[in-house]
Amino acid sequence: MLDLGFRLGWMHEFADTARPMTAAFAAAPTSQFTVFGATPQRDSAVVGFSAATALGDHSSLFVAYDGEIGGGTDNHALRAGFKIRW
Repeated sequence: MLDLGFRLGWMHEFADTARPMTAAFAAAPTSQFTVFGATPQRDSAVVGFSAATALGDHSSLFVAYDGEIGGGTDNHALRAGFKIRW
């Protein structure tokens, strides 16, 4: 038997998308510096797909894809594996 799953959604960032962080080294606490992390998109589509099949009573194979797509910054994740339950 093949188990299939699909996911589709929308993600909205309500907070400020700027990600500044000000820090200092312990040896020079008065010399601060600011770095900026990756800026998240304001709106993104969230998609996913999964498939799994049982090989026996205690084992199965699976594959899954998850994606976040929007505004020129995309994130993709692909997982595949073999599960044993005891």
